[in-house]
Amino acid sequence: MNSALNERLQTEADLCRNEGADDIANLLDETIAELAQLRAELETMFQATVSVLGDDEHRGHTTERTLELCRNAVVNYINNHPTKEAQNDN
Repeated sequence: MNSALNERLQTEADLCRNEGADDIANLLDETIAELAQLRAELETMFQATVSVLGDDEHRGHTTERTLELCRNAVVNYINNHPTKEAQNDN
């Protein structure tokens, strides 16, 4: 995550905590953690896509086929890594 944004969110959480607004501070803390998790998941999806595109078997494909391979890599990742909300629904 953008370190400047992370620092600003953390500063606001600390200010809220100092003012007794623990509920808002906790929400900001959760937001920071969720953004970090999303960034990690995006990095994993990016690496999966790069590995598919870097595979010799897939070189020379058309743009449409390359996009399809990328989409499939992302969909497979999402299906294998449900969100916290989806896990809570089960």
